[in-house]
Amino acid sequence: MGPLQVRLDGAPVTIPGAKPRAILTLLGLHCGSVVSADTLVELLWGDDPPRTAGKALQTHISSLRHTLGEGFVLTEGTGWTLTGPVVDASRYKLAARIGREAAAAGDISGAVTRFEEALALWRGIPELPDSQRGLSEKTRWIEAHAALLEDRADALLATGRAAEIIGELEAAVADAPLRERRWGQLMLALYRAGAVTARRRAGGRPRTRPSAARGGDRRAGCRAGYTCVTTYSGGDACSHLPAHRHRGIDRGLGGRRRCHGGGARPT
Repeated sequence: MGPLQVRLDGAPVTIPGAKPRAILTLLGLHCGSVVSADTLVELLWGDDPPRTAGKALQTHISSLRHTLGEGFVLTEGTGWTLTGPVVDASRYKLAARIGREAAAAGDISGAVTRFEEALALWRGIPELPDSQRGLSEKTRWIEAHAALLEDRADALLATGRAAEIIGELEAAVADAPLRERRWGQLMLALYRAGAVTARRRAGGRPRTRPSAARGGDRRAGCRAGYTCVTTYSGGDACSHLPAHRHRGIDRGLGGRRRCHGGGARPT
């Protein structure tokens, strides 16, 4: 993940040219699947490709095959697929999927291990152009990565490691202050860690970011999490949270109680 890096037999390989690099990156992100010529044209030239786009695309594919050798970039119908090499994107997706399956089965420690295995592969946003197709692809991976970070935080909270991830969650909230799930996780971590300064450290922070321009009250997740950690002292801090005050704090994984917009209920 991140900027394109290619190795053959352990040695780094330089892929010359922005367009061949973008093609190889997208093929790698969809390794094992066919990427159509139309998709690659849209990636490279946007909505107004030149008349020679098809021929130029074939030239870039030939350049990749010359650099990588035969047997890596294969023609499938009207598109291409990447086969043979070990691709970090595939390893990332596999580890994340196995982690979520482990969490659903109640193996929270195994889920943490797999989530961290996936996160270790992340080096940043995929190297793609800023065409509509490229931006869409980058957004998809950014959102997936953010969700994976939050899945790991849920798993760590479920294993009783709240105190050790408070700093990490504070950084995550600062990085993406409009992601309500992170606010809920932070406040739950503060609650479970017995932090008496929960109100000062987290309760008021969303007020530093205006929400009207975003269309809706983005402080709802923070208020709901704040209610969880300051109002109830029972074993399940969210079990009595009024439905109208809550907008979806995901309490746990693998069959644990969750709070939803329609009120708390066992899952």
